[in-house]
Amino acid sequence: MSIHQPNQNTIGTTLDLVGSLVSHSCDPNAFVFFEQSQLRVRSLRPIKAGEEITQTYVDSKASVMMRQKIIKSDYFFTCECDRCQEELRDYQTWASKENIPAHVFAETENDILQYLNQVVEDYNTSRTGTALEQIESKLSLLTTRVFPKQDWPDTLWPMSDGKMTLATLYRDNGNHLKAVIYALKGSLGFTRRSGPNWDYTLFELLQFIALVVVPEQRRISAKDSSFPRDRQLWDFFHGLLHQLLTQSRKTFGFDTAYTKAIATWYTEAISSADRPLPGEKGFSKRFDKAQSVVLSWAGIDMSRKIVLAK
Repeated sequence: MSIHQPNQNTIGTTLDLVGSLVSHSCDPNAFVFFEQSQLRVRSLRPIKAGEEITQTYVDSKASVMMRQKIIKSDYFFTCECDRCQEELRDYQTWASKENIPAHVFAETENDILQYLNQVVEDYNTSRTGTALEQIESKLSLLTTRVFPKQDWPDTLWPMSDGKMTLATLYRDNGNHLKAVIYALKGSLGFTRRSGPNWDYTLFELLQFIALVVVPEQRRISAKDSSFPRDRQLWDFFHGLLHQLLTQSRKTFGFDTAYTKAIATWYTEAISSADRPLPGEKGFSKRFDKAQSVVLSWAGIDMSRKIVLAK
């Protein structure tokens, strides 16, 4: 198995007899990671006595079509977990609604993913790559195979990954505001909000929001009246950072180097913040108001908002 650290780095592989006994599920109740020389297995939800412990062998963010393809080719079995069965039915519903064969979904997903990988490869090679407007246009063209009359939903993989790719490219090209909008759309398109993948998603989103909480980095027109005020940006940032800290402690434990680093970041970030602080009475209301303004500015429906842990 691959040696994954809490920060998502893969530093090698290992043969572990105990770890190899943990079976696969696309909706696992546990996950495996390494902390220094220790292999750790942590639960993602309560596990009943006698219940089988499972982990995922593939990227749980991927669609059921992609997961099935990878599991079949790399592990030589077909996953029939409840999540796969439910999502296969959802695909049939989408296909029926759009009047297309279900396999067209899988083919289009694969084409989008290959195109995004090529965009990233070209950019990493030349540091210029394809013009961002052309990338947006190409993605829109690819998605019309499945959704000719509407945009591909951000909540439907791999568009959330596509939006995060565009966010990175816009950031590297100095357009921080557009980078944040794409990062918000990509991150909030993630619907399974628990476990290590959601932790990584929050961490990545905060990296982008940090670009605009400092006024000098925004490069914004003074005429943009919809842009959140400084206090609202900081409330949103502090609330998400507290959520990340809470999430990382729950997911990885208090004693990992990753969680300790998040705790240090949080402590430094709120050192000059106004009360109430995240976790204190009154902050949630302030956060909700700030989030409403931020999502409205980014053109994101409030149904995709982040609910702070209590």
